[in-house]
Amino acid sequence: MSKYALFIFLFISTSCFTQGSNNAGTPEVYAADSIVWFGADFSQFNLCNQKKIGQDDKLYVYIQAWKEQYDKLANTKLASLLKREKVFNDKAYTDLVYQELKGNQWIYNNEPKDALTASDLQDELNDYESEFEEGIGLVFFVNGFNKKIPSVTGYFVWFDVASKEIIHIYNAQGKPSTQYYNSWGVEVTWDKSLPVSKGMTGYWYQGMVDATLNFTIDFKTAIPRKENKY
Repeated sequence: MSKYALFIFLFISTSCFTQGSNNAGTPEVYAADSIVWFGADFSQFNLCNQKKIGQDDKLYVYIQAWKEQYDKLANTKLASLLKREKVFNDKAYTDLVYQELKGNQWIYNNEPKDALTASDLQDELNDYESEFEEGIGLVFFVNGFNKKIPSVTGYFVWFDVASKEIIHIYNAQGKPSTQYYNSWGVEVTWDKSLPVSKGMTGYWYQGMVDATLNFTIDFKTAIPRKENKY
């Protein structure tokens, strides 16, 4: 792709992205029977909670907990949610990238950081490493948790695994819940290896689940229907 074409692509993507379109895929994505799932990327994450200001280092353990809990989404379950024949897991990169937040500020007042642009997301994807050399990738960039609203926001990004170029961006929204569940709808006893606060872990984790389910519903709704030939 030429630099000019890439500029036009990013401009269009950014326009669609900031408008929060519910288009969850593209013809290229819908045509792919298999995808590579990179899980949740917390590299650009922020929490908006006035009462937690200054506790970034103390509460860092929750980022790891949210990541570990979310990764319990089985590839077979995601394949079913997206109506894809096969989903391959490749979470090695996203399992490490969130660690860059350690020692940094990621907790803010009730005003979140600026929303990510298509260019921001492309810069992150350019650093991705994968055991797969080709195919269509999908990753959930977790942008923020906002206690005031309350809401979970992020972006499901489809991209070409070989070139790392973005194919499509979906603006995800999820609602947290005080009822803690595991991956995806079955109530479980609390995992004692998790941080002590069920509210901090389960409440926001359920918001991530809700955002994911909203994404998959929109995706399935827009899948082109095959016309029967008689």
